[in-house]
Order: sequence, then structure tokens, then C-alpha cells
Amino acid sequence: MKFPLIILLIIYVFNVCGINIKEADVDGNYYVQWEGNLALTCSQNTPSFEKANINWFLPSQPNKPVGYGNKAYVYRQDQVNSIVLVLIVRSVTRDDSGIYTCRTGRQEGNQFIEMDRKSVNVVVRKSIMATNCPRDQWIPVSTEATNCMTNVTDCEDVTAMVQCTILAFPAPTIHWRFKGVQLTTGAKYIITTTGVTILNPTHEDSGIYTVIARQPQQTAVFDLRVSGFSRPRITSGPSIIKTHNSTFVSGREAYLQCLASGQPPPTIHWYHERDPQTELQTVNPRRFSVNTNRHVGLLRISEVIYPKDSGTYICRAVVPVSATYSGSTLATITEAKIFIEVTLPPMLIPLTTMHSYVELGSTATVQCRVRATTPLELYFKRFNSSLPYKDGVQPNDKRIRVWKEIDINDPLNHDLFLKIENTTLDDTWNYSCHAINQGNSSWWNTTIQVMQTPQMLIPSELITENEQSKLRFGWRYKGTNLTCISRGMPHPSWTWYRRGEQILNGQNLTFVIISYDYWDHSQSWLQITPCLYTEHFIYDDYVCKATNIKGTNESTVSFRRSSVPGQPTLESYSVSQSTLFLNVSPPIHTGGMPILTYELTYRAFGGPEGWYGPVTYPLDASKTYAKPKFELTGLLGNTNYQLKLFARSIVGQGTPYSFSVTTSPSTRPGPVEVIHSSTAIYPYGHIVNWIPPMSGGSPIQGYRIRIRSIDNDLDLISMIENVSPSSSWKVYTPSFNNPYVDYYHLAPLKPDQTYQLIVEAYNRHGYSLDGIAIQQYGYLNRTPTSTPQLQQIFPGERLNYQNLKRSTNAVNLLMNFKQPDLIPIWYLFKTPPADELDPPPLMSSLTSSLYKSCQSVILVGIHTFLVYIFY
Repeated sequence: MKFPLIILLIIYVFNVCGINIKEADVDGNYYVQWEGNLALTCSQNTPSFEKANINWFLPSQPNKPVGYGNKAYVYRQDQVNSIVLVLIVRSVTRDDSGIYTCRTGRQEGNQFIEMDRKSVNVVVRKSIMATNCPRDQWIPVSTEATNCMTNVTDCEDVTAMVQCTILAFPAPTIHWRFKGVQLTTGAKYIITTTGVTILNPTHEDSGIYTVIARQPQQTAVFDLRVSGFSRPRITSGPSIIKTHNSTFVSGREAYLQCLASGQPPPTIHWYHERDPQTELQTVNPRRFSVNTNRHVGLLRISEVIYPKDSGTYICRAVVPVSATYSGSTLATITEAKIFIEVTLPPMLIPLTTMHSYVELGSTATVQCRVRATTPLELYFKRFNSSLPYKDGVQPNDKRIRVWKEIDINDPLNHDLFLKIENTTLDDTWNYSCHAINQGNSSWWNTTIQVMQTPQMLIPSELITENEQSKLRFGWRYKGTNLTCISRGMPHPSWTWYRRGEQILNGQNLTFVIISYDYWDHSQSWLQITPCLYTEHFIYDDYVCKATNIKGTNESTVSFRRSSVPGQPTLESYSVSQSTLFLNVSPPIHTGGMPILTYELTYRAFGGPEGWYGPVTYPLDASKTYAKPKFELTGLLGNTNYQLKLFARSIVGQGTPYSFSVTTSPSTRPGPVEVIHSSTAIYPYGHIVNWIPPMSGGSPIQGYRIRIRSIDNDLDLISMIENVSPSSSWKVYTPSFNNPYVDYYHLAPLKPDQTYQLIVEAYNRHGYSLDGIAIQQYGYLNRTPTSTPQLQQIFPGERLNYQNLKRSTNAVNLLMNFKQPDLIPIWYLFKTPPADELDPPPLMSSLTSSLYKSCQSVILVGIHTFLVYIFY
């Protein structure tokens, strides 16, 4: 008799201990302003005898109750027969959005019994605000037409920026309007988050631009007044003219020319880097004369003086427009520079003292002689180094000294010396002597060799895949190279040892020794190939020894067994209704062996317990040019999938990287891409091949093929012309017993006839082209959407339906345009002319009643026979 009472009591306690979040709306959401304070109240109706705990949990810490902190804390406001717990979060940002959970329960011994929980979805908002958005703006515009097709050097892209940055959260929808028309990114405008970039602006682009920013709760409108003027442009030069070999020669006259264009017409001014603010004709009118006409722009120097006339000359084109807005100098002034140096090319004279062979610790001296006119830059540089040696003792190496000497008998001969005291092994190298002036630059190698005991090069930290690493990994039946490098002349002989025992070369396939001498160092390789019977001792430390007449040196290399790789790095991914695209990088820890492939297994939440896969991908599958792509197809729409990503090496499958995705809601299939041929296979039939489209997240149930004849000539059809059908649509529905069906035979057709072809797939949501106006030629995105938009490419240009490859004309190249993500909605093909014979009969002329009763069966049989014959 007591059991029912106990059950009723438990039910009563459960009901009265329910919790409630005061701020949540009917949808379980709560909205808070950006950088405001969040306050959430959780109340629990609890009888006086009930001992229950109540806690808040943040989205970022769903398993840790909120205590007291600088960012978030809780406090209680208990009332009669209820517990009230208030959560405060200060200065919220977008990172604070998410699910906040209030949970209640009681502690029974070591076990926590959860009694109830409630959650609220907190959404952080930020009001719309415009920054960097001046109401009056100026843009440079172009008023002169430039023929970019005939003179590429005179063509320069002109752009202008109307600035306005909108700040809000959630991110608002932003529209730009000009003269009542909404602007979109295209051939004229580029819409960005900071404003509108106008391509090749003209005075027609001046006016009022309107920015409209919309959020679900508010809308903001900003009007910007934009005015324009043209920017000057250097159309030619600056360049040297009327001078032999385009060089300045001391004592002769020289000419520099610079041409410009703009509106209003600019004037040309010449400056020298010595005083970039004073025009040259005012500095010395007798030596410098300038024609400021923009069509002439000529600077004449009556007599070049060395070295005074060397330096940078500045051609500045100035449009007489006042500084009306910030940055106007860039729009009213354009300049170009040219560096001039009066000089003759140098000549290097080889000497026997250009090479030096010395003992370790002695002094090496090399000499370089150059015959040239000044100005001349003469310096030594260590080969392959980016920094030259300075004159005198080097500040970073006091052993090295460089100095110059002039030949007393011939001042055109310049001697450059390099001296190294207390030579070391690192001093063995080529030292290049450089002589540079405007006429030419030349260099010649000098050599220093230091005789020394072999010095083993210990590389810095290298990845284990690099053969120069001192830690190498191997695997069964895979050869691995261990290497040592020695510097020191003369070149040494090499021996390898394991645990004090010398390894002999060529006795078996386990060990192979190869040595090679370079000009400044020597290198030896020990190739180890483990097998089943040597794995118990092969992984060990190995010693290489280098010996020459000066002595012996050695180094140790460790050889270890490889392991499986670590987790690969998932850089990013994108998911549609049926396809998942991945961007994957190799794992940080490879286990010692190169990564061979990636493997992917997956399963749907709530589906079968087993995993599908693994699906194998090459290492470059994430690249844009990769085939196959790193993608997973055939997924169902609006479904949660759990995935595991592995890296595989020769050792085996590595540690998995687990993640989950949710596909978009399913929709109709994507457009079907036909592997198109403009000519039918024979006069009375045609085989249509296509690529199975994206399913839209729902299994494809079949295909529909529509075909009709048209009166237009295939070579004369353009986008602005209407297709003139000469027959109604004929519909074919191929038998769909294979989800990978990708062809169909169309018959009978008429010879020498142009046909319009449409291939669609359908699933439970409908056909690929439902709602699309097929009267116009256009493209649909390969990825299906609930509201597909027809896109037209190159409006007004003639379309080439034949995909001709022999055409090289620029206009035909535009007509052959094909974007990988856009699929044409229909295709045209033409049947070839027939010979004098009649078309083959599709069926005999039987008139018996038996034939008439079996007519449909014979049609199907004849059609199948034709498919077999012509395919």
C-alpha cells in the first residue's frame, strides 16, 4: 500500500522543482547589445524541505559552473519557496553569443542527480554605424579614350574609391545605389566592405551615391556626394633620346623626354634629386632648357658634367586643380623618375694573384684589377652572399681587410685587394670582385683554399625527412640515406662504423656506401634497407669517419624505427547539400616517413553503427588544380555527419582527426553538364553524354531529355537573336536503373538539321530547371539552390555553341569562355547531311493484327538494337 504513495511523492517533487529562465522569449532567444552587460535570471520553485543545487553554464564552458570572475559571475536572490540565481556577463561581444544553460539537481553521496535544465540562446547585436564615410568625396576620372588593344604600354587601369565602412553585428546586408540603380560587382563596379571601387571612372560617375545597411531590426541610409576630375598620366618616358646608345657622355649634350595627358591639360616640370622642389631651368638657364608642353616635355642639357649631372631626374606632370580633399596631391600630380650616371663600362684584367692556396692559420691575399672610367663601384663579396665587404677592416670580422690602389702609370687601372689573416676552414670559398657603373656591371671570381683536417659539418635542426638530419627513420624494405659532410682540403676518404665494427661496402643489400667530392666539401652516404631478419639490430647509432693527410674526424647519425603519422591539419572546409570540400595540410608529426595519402571515413548521426570508407585522397587533393578533388559527394541534405580524417604513411594509418558537419537542406538537383559535341554522330541519331549533376542532397530519381528542331543556322546564332523552333519538344525519359547512368541515344533524327537539347535530372524536389526561363541562353551554378538565378555571360556578344578550338581571334576567345562552376542550360547540335540512300527503317511494314498488338514491344526492341549498333 505504500508504493503508490512514494511514486506520487516523487512525481510531486519533480514538478515543483522545475526551473525557468525569465528573459527567454517564446523561441528560447534573448538579444543583448554589443558591449552591454548580460543579465539572465534562473528561478526554481523548491519546497522548504528540498535541498537542491542550481548552476549557470556558459557556452564556452558547458561543463563548468559559473563562479565569480571579472567577466562573468552569479549571485542568488532567493525568494519564498523559490531559488533565484542571476548570471551577470560584463561587456559582451560576439564571442559571448551561444547557448547559456541553467541546471538544477541534488547531491546524493558521490552522485549528482540532475532534476531539470533550461537553456537560452543569447544573440549579441551591434547597431549600424558608418566610419570613414565622408559626405563629400572627390574621385579622379578619365575623359580620354585609350586604345588598350593597340598600345598596351599606353594603357593604364584607372580606378576610384568611394569610401564608406559599415560596422554592425550581426553583419548587415549592404546595398549601394546610384541614379536609382542598385550597384553590383561587375565590369564597372567592385563592391567591398569599405566602399565601391569604380573602374575607369568618367564624369558620368559623379553624383549622389546611397548606402543602405539593413539588419532585421533596423535600417540605415547614407547619401554621399561624389565629384570627379581627371588625373594626369605619364604616357611616355622619362627616357633618353637623341643620344648614342642611350647613355650620357661627359662633355656632350643630352636629352630627356617625358609626355603626359590629362584634363585639364597638364604641364611638364623637370627636377633633380639634389633639389626636388626647384625646377632645373631656374637653377642654370644656360645649361638646362625645358619645353613644358605636354606633347613635347623635353629637357635639354647643353653639356653634361661628370659627376655633377649624375643622379635621379624627376618628371612631374601637374594638373592645375586646387587641393580640395585629402589626398588630392596624388590626383593632381603624377611623377616619374629616371636615374642617370655618367660612366663607361669597366673591364676586368685577370692576374695570377687572384687565387691563393694556404695552410690553416696563415695569411691569404687575392688581388683584382679593373680598368674603367669613374664613377666606378668596386668591391669584394663572398660568393652567394648578399652583403659586400666594406673598405678597410671589416667590423664583423677583424681578420679581413679590403683596400684599393690606383696605378700611378695608368689612372684608369684600379686595384682591389682582399687579405684574410689567421685563415680558417670557413675561409675556403670563392670571393667575387665586382665593378659596377651605369654602362655595365662585371664580376670575376677569386679563390682562397685553406688546407685543413676534415671538419664535420653539424647541421642545425632539420626535419627527419631531410637526409642531412642526425636523426633518421626507416621502415622495412625501404632504403634510407644517412649522410655526413666534411670540409677541409684535400678531400678525405670515408668509412662507416656500427658499434666499432667497420661496414664494408657491397657485401650485401642491407648497406650501400656512396661518396662524392664537391669543389669545397665532400659528402658520404650510407644507405640502409631494413628487412625482416635485420630489424632486431639495424636500428642503431652509426659513425662516419673522414680522413685526409691532415688527420681524421668523425660524426654520429642515429637511425630509428618509424611510427604512424599524427593527426592531419584541417585548414578549412565547406559543405553544400550533398558535397563536402576539404582543405587539408600534412600532420606536424609524420612518424619519420613521408605521408602517402589521406583517408576519410564517415557516418551519419542516427544512421547505421558502421563507418563508410575509407575514401582515399592524394596529397595534393586540396590544390585548385588537383584531380581528384578533396571532396566527399553523395551526402544527404540537412543531415549531421561524423567524420574521421587520417594520414597514411608506409608504416600505416595515423591518428584520426575527428569532426562533424551538417549539410544544407536538400533541394532540386543541379544543372546537368553535357559533354557536348556540335555535330551528331550520324545523320539520323545522336548519343548524348553528360556528367551526373550534384544531387541537391536528395537521391536522383531519373533524367528527362527534351529535344526540338530549330530553323536557325548553328553558325549564325547569337545571344541577341531568338531561337526559332520548327517543332514542339520531344521528351525522353531514360530508364533509371543505375545511379551513374550518363548517356542516352536519341533517334530518329532528321539529317542536316539543327536541334536544341535540354537534359535535366529530378528528385523529390523537382527538376533541375524548374522555374528557369529556357527561352534565353544562360548559365546556372553547378551547386543547386532553392532559388537558382540564370546568369548570362558577355551580353551582346555572339555565342559559339560549337566550342571551336581552332579560332584564335580575340572575340572568338570570349565566345569560348567557360567558367568551371557555371553550366549552360541548353545546347545546340547539328546532324550531318545524309547520302542518297533513304534513312534506315525503324520497323517493318507488317500490317497483321498480331503486329499491331505487339507494336509497342517491337518499338522498344528496335530502339535497343539501334543503341547497340551506334554506340
